[in-house]
Amino acid sequence: MEEKIQQLLHLVDSKYPAQLDEGLTEQLNAAKKRKGHGSREDVFGFVSLTFKGTRHQAVGGSDTTLYLSLQHPHVDVRLAALKTVRELLEEDSIEPEVRLSLQTQQLFISSKSFYRS
Repeated sequence: MEEKIQQLLHLVDSKYPAQLDEGLTEQLNAAKKRKGHGSREDVFGFVSLTFKGTRHQAVGGSDTTLYLSLQHPHVDVRLAALKTVRELLEEDSIEPEVRLSLQTQQLFISSKSFYRS
């Protein structure tokens, strides 16, 4: 059953990635209030295993996805996301889309710094 849910979530991801991020964040936040089955640990573990190495991977300490954590207004959440990215890069388990997105973002930041000088 869990495998079928994972396949369905990957299908949803291919068509509606932004909405999936929002839904995963809502579920992680709602799970904080539950005890036992369906608790935050259960949901966090499932999301982490299902989306490991993707932009939808849950980030510890943030109750949101990697993609949203990298853009979060709180510095602690962004730092946790960067730590997750570093770990994924060291394990070489990051999906090509995420790697390309990070490289593109780095080029954009570098070019902004260059033109500001």
